[in-house]
Amino acid sequence: MTGVQTCALPIFHSLALLLVIAITTAGARWSPPLSAEIAAAPWSAPGGVASGLALWYDASEAATLALRPRVKFWFDKSGTARDFRATGTYAQPYATVLVSKPMIYFASMAMKFPIAIPIEPLTIMAVMRLATQTSAYPLIGSSTNTTGISIDAGRLRIYVNGSSYFSPSIGNVVGNHIITVRTALGGADYASVDGGVEYSANATPTVPVDQIMGIHAATGDIRLAGAVMELVVWDRALTSAERLAARRAIALKWGITVP
Repeated sequence: MTGVQTCALPIFHSLALLLVIAITTAGARWSPPLSAEIAAAPWSAPGGVASGLALWYDASEAATLALRPRVKFWFDKSGTARDFRATGTYAQPYATVLVSKPMIYFASMAMKFPIAIPIEPLTIMAVMRLATQTSAYPLIGSSTNTTGISIDAGRLRIYVNGSSYFSPSIGNVVGNHIITVRTALGGADYASVDGGVEYSANATPTVPVDQIMGIHAATGDIRLAGAVMELVVWDRALTSAERLAARRAIALKWGITVP
C-alpha cells in the first residue's frame, strides 16, 4: 500500500503543475511568454515611460539577439517575453553596423510575434534607417489580412481589411529617423518624424496584427527593405509629456536631433 502511494505522489504533483500552468496562461491578453533563450536584464523604460510598455526591441543590446548567423531570435526588453522569431528561411534579417550604429537590416523580410494583438490603441516609436522616399516601409501588420500601419512614399498609410487611409506627407524619411505613430480606439490616428508636426488619419482597424516590418496585401506581402535600430510599442496612447520624454531618451541614444 505504501508503494502505491509513493508512486502516485509524483503523478499528482505533475497534474497539479499542469493545472497551475493552464490557469496562469489562459488569461493572457496579448501573448503567453515564450521560453527565452537568454535571460532578461533590468532595463529602464525609454524616458521612464513604463506604463503600458508592451514590446521593446533594441539592436544596441547585442545580448538580445540570437544569430545563426542571421537573426533567428530577438529578445523582448519590455519584460513581457513577447519575443520575435524570424519567419521563413529566405532573406532573413541580419545584424550590421552603419554610420557607427548597430541595426538590424531587413532584406524584404518580416518578423513574427507569437499571437495577434490589437492596433488600437497603441503608441509606436520606431528608429529606422530608410533608403528612399518612394518606397513602402511597413511598421506592423497582419500576415493574413490587409490590415496594419505603413509609411508609403512619406505618408502614413493605415490598411483596414484591404482599404487604405492616408495622412498628408509626414516629411522626409530617408536616413536615420524616429517615426512615431499613435492610434486611438475609434478616433484619429497620428504620425510624425523626429517629433515634428503630427499629421492625422482616421481609420478603425478591427483585425489584429501579428508581425513587424510586414503587411499582407492582395497583390502580395509588403515587407520592409531597410534597417531597424529600435522598436518600442506601448499598448495605449501616450500623453504629450510621455511622448516627449520617451522620444528624447531614444534620440539621445541614437544621435538623432528632436525638439
